This record gives sequence, C-alpha cells and structure tokens, in this order.
Amino acid sequence: MARTAMAMTVAAALMMLGCGAATATEVYWTPAHEQAPQGIQSSITWGDLDADGDADIARGSDFVCWNDGGCPGPPVWRVQMGVLPGTPSCSYRQTTLGDLDGDGDLDLIYGCFEPQLHMFWNVGTPQVPAWQYDPSMFQGGANYSVPFLADLDGDGDLDLIMVTGCAGAFFRENVGTPQAPVWGGSSVNIPPVYLPPPASIALGDLDGDGDLDFLGFSTDTPLTCWENVGTPQSWSFVENPAMLTGIALPPGSRWGLALPDLDCDGDLDLLVVVMVGYAMETFAYLNEGPTPVSPATWSSIKALYRQ
Repeated sequence: MARTAMAMTVAAALMMLGCGAATATEVYWTPAHEQAPQGIQSSITWGDLDADGDADIARGSDFVCWNDGGCPGPPVWRVQMGVLPGTPSCSYRQTTLGDLDGDGDLDLIYGCFEPQLHMFWNVGTPQVPAWQYDPSMFQGGANYSVPFLADLDGDGDLDLIMVTGCAGAFFRENVGTPQAPVWGGSSVNIPPVYLPPPASIALGDLDGDGDLDFLGFSTDTPLTCWENVGTPQSWSFVENPAMLTGIALPPGSRWGLALPDLDCDGDLDLLVVVMVGYAMETFAYLNEGPTPVSPATWSSIKALYRQ
C-alpha cells in the first residue's frame, strides 16, 4: 500500500477514535515547581506506598516523601527518614518500586556503584510497608547498576530494565509470573539508549499510545527522551526531543528522575533533581499531552502504519 494511502487509512482510524492525527502524540510540559518535594539529595523513584491513591516519592536511600494531599488535589509532602532499617550500605544508591509477588504492595530493588543489586520484599501491607531483605534474588552484577521495573514486553509481569557502568541500557525479561519473578538468563541491549554513569532513568507512557517511552540523563548530560514507536509487546526506541517541549532545567548536575502522576489526571508528570550551585533542588513539570488510550487500539494503528 502506498504511504499516502496508508496515511489516509491511519487518519481515518484516528477520527474513529475521536482525535485528530496532528495532535495524537503531542507531549508538552508546564512547570509546577511548587508541587515538587524538597530536601531530596539523590536519585528518586515513586509509587503509592500507603495505598491512598496518590504518588509517594522514595529517595535512593531510606528517605520517603509521603503524599498526604490525596487525589484529586495537589500533593502535600511529609518527610520520613529511616524507612529501610538494616539496608546494606552502598554508594550511589538507585531505587525502583514494583509489586513483584502480586500481593498488592510495592517491593523494592536498588542498585549501587558496587556490582550488586539488592532485593527487598514488602512483607507489610499495602497501607504500611515493612521490608525484608532477600540476598538470594541477585548475585553479582555490574558497577553503577540503575534498575527500573516495568512491563516492557506487554506480557503482564514486571521486567527489569537497567543502565550500567558500560553506559548501555539493557532488558532482563521476567520469564516467571506476576507472582514469582524469574529473570531471563541474558540481558538484551536497548538501542539507541546510551547514558554514561552515573545515570538516572524512568519509563512510562508519555504520549498516551499505550507503550512505554524512555527518559534518562547522566549527571552531566542533558535530559533525553526516546519515544517508543513500536508496540506494547515489541519496543522500538527513537530519540525525540519534541517530547520534552516546555522543559527548561537550570544549569547544574542532574541526580534524580521520576514520572509520578502529581495532579491525578491520569497521565505521568515529571520530577527532576538538579544540583544548582551547592544545593539540590527538585523541579516539577505537568504533562499536558493527550489522555492515555487503549494499548490494543494504538498498537493496531501503529502496526498498520508500519506496513
């Protein structure tokens, strides 16, 4: 089928969904720095750690910013230290949260400068986390391991995405189940993502098309977005600066990155931790792009367009 005819077919499909082709994947951001938690000194991740429906923020060590604001409504942050007592010490800790055993609460993995990933099961409740260290889950690894849990292959369980000291991004498939993770034997490179250490990463559906896009930066390299132009089951990443429209970070080294839904509108917003001068500051941007739609619908349209 000719490309022009194919484009007309895609446009017709978009009209049936009630949206125009010109605005289907626009992503732009507006600053909302007053909604950002402060006092964060390193990498960050997010998750609903107390099951109240809003996003809480965890720093890479034992520091949590609880969101007491509720949804809908702006976040109201409350800091708690000492949330992870007995955590093995390491430098440059990078944390990720996800429910790996299907019990409704969030478990935790973190990486370090040292070549080791650390696993903590949440043995508490969805409302009150309690952590139990499991040294058997990971053996060895690479320096500067930056982990992130996400279902990158669309099979319903959480996979492991990592950036390591060799500056590449890698995919470790969860070949187990949503209740019992088993990591595939080999890591698969994720081109063209390349981030020299120390780095921070986050994955999420930024453009509402049902698959996961990739954000990342290194301490001294700019924030970069790689759009997923594949499907929810088969990724294909292309660098797309247009998906960062409206983001203007101040000069300084970059240390933390997260994609929580700050304003409870169903899309992912952005938090960035930057060292400005001698102080760490956190900046917030709200995602003003399209509302997320059905992954199956959008993957069918993308597949049609690529034929």
